[in-house]
Amino acid sequence: MVTLYISHTALACVAAVMIATLVACAQDARPPEPAGPLRVRNAWARAADSGSTSGAYLTLVNTDTADVSIASFSTPIALLAQLHETTLRDGMSHMRAQPATLLRRDSTLTLAPGGLHVMLMDLTRALRSGDIVPLTLTLTDGRSVPVAAVVRAP
Repeated sequence: MVTLYISHTALACVAAVMIATLVACAQDARPPEPAGPLRVRNAWARAADSGSTSGAYLTLVNTDTADVSIASFSTPIALLAQLHETTLRDGMSHMRAQPATLLRRDSTLTLAPGGLHVMLMDLTRALRSGDIVPLTLTLTDGRSVPVAAVVRAP
């Protein structure tokens, strides 16, 4: 029978190396940003009840070498997803659907409350804080960009 003695210092070193390795692996496990014409940043959606309406917000960065045009949005959790713009007219807030939206190369478009946003109409399920809303952004040339928006409470 062989008895192995390990000092506390050696054991602490082994533990530190194992923790560092686990942390590095966890960081590498993050899904890579999808390759494509647009980079998506800070995607989120408002919490809402099933059957109601919500909004999704995000920042799009055109990393393509050419301008791109957004044709539509879609999601499996709403019957309709449209790009809308909120405007203030005569002291009242109004929303209207937007046609295809051009995003120039090397530019950024921010969709935010009170401005451009994605309207999610007739939700097929409730959206609760922490849920993920899958969106697909379709460009006029047929390419698509997947988006995962985290639900936040209003």
